[in-house]
Amino acid sequence: DLAVATLNDRPQQVEGARVTTERIAVETSSEYRLMWRDRFQLDAREPQVVRIEAENDGAPTIGFNQLKNNQVILSTEVLAFELQAGDDFGVKRVGLEWEGISDPVHNPQPSRGEKTVAAGAPDSETMTVGGTFSAARERVRPQSLRLRAFAEDYLPDRERAYSPYFVLHVLTPAEHLKWLTDQLAKW
Repeated sequence: DLAVATLNDRPQQVEGARVTTERIAVETSSEYRLMWRDRFQLDAREPQVVRIEAENDGAPTIGFNQLKNNQVILSTEVLAFELQAGDDFGVKRVGLEWEGISDPVHNPQPSRGEKTVAAGAPDSETMTVGGTFSAARERVRPQSLRLRAFAEDYLPDRERAYSPYFVLHVLTPAEHLKWLTDQLAKW
């Protein structure tokens, strides 16, 4: 157990073998010297030097794997893919956003929505997670959609990072049959 500890010659809180330092605002790279004395009045031979490198937090990155653009799917089909996200100070969460492509005749009221795919952690610099999208499960009626992934990090008030859009054409079984028939006629 420790009796006292100092950080750059300023006393710090000690509880048993644990030292809790004062809050340190990191604005520039700095060096700190931690010294301690145990309950037997034995000092550390030399200070523990802690170097803190100040680094600006970069925006997260996000991308899809195993997903094709302009894909045609049934409204009941479950589309599976992989999301890869990264952030230098941890990915907070990744998810999906979708919005219907507006058309005054065929889609005057396009659907919109989002869902969280996975939660991260402050030590999750990279994440690779499996994701799924099902129009039926998400209560999205058949229509053409723009789907994109998002990633958030722990920096307060930072905007989400987004992947490029992927267009999905969600069809009813009858529309899908007609589309397949048209494709077979072309082949």
